[in-house]
Amino acid sequence: MHKQNEPKNKSLLGQRINSFRYAFQGIFLALRSEVHLQFHCIAALLVCALGVWLGISRLEWFMVLVAISLVLVTELFNTALEKLVDLVSPEEHT
Repeated sequence: MHKQNEPKNKSLLGQRINSFRYAFQGIFLALRSEVHLQFHCIAALLVCALGVWLGISRLEWFMVLVAISLVLVTELFNTALEKLVDLVSPEEHT
């Protein structure tokens, strides 16, 4: 899907760069507006600080980072679904 102000014959590299730019814009927007995501990011920073303090192994770092990534991706996915439901059905849900 092309925006009106973007040329339609962009290179593949230009399209990929724009895709990443839009993705990061969405992540930063979610970070600014979603309290739960902010909480998870703060918790992730605390867990990483604790991992440094405890001197965990590479395997343990890998597992911690996978767990953090899964939580953040799930929270972003949940936020996207909530926004989609709000667009489709804007009335109050109980």
